[in-house]
Amino acid sequence: MKKKKEVVGLDIDIFNEVFTKNGISYSVNLLPWKRCLLSGKVGKRHDVVFGGGLNDYRRANYVLT
Repeated sequence: MKKKKEVVGLDIDIFNEVFTKNGISYSVNLLPWKRCLLSGKVGKRHDVVFGGGLNDYRRANYVLT
């Protein structure tokens, strides 16, 4: 039987608070980090990447808010 992975931490707490208060539904997909960054950059399947630090590459390749 597969274990269910629960996403916990400050980032997801903020997402839950903001999205729930605004009536926006969303889902969270756990991906290997490189795939997560690529998918966030392309933006076809995933719109947000959170939990990463800031560096020059990310400043040049992502919309940071």
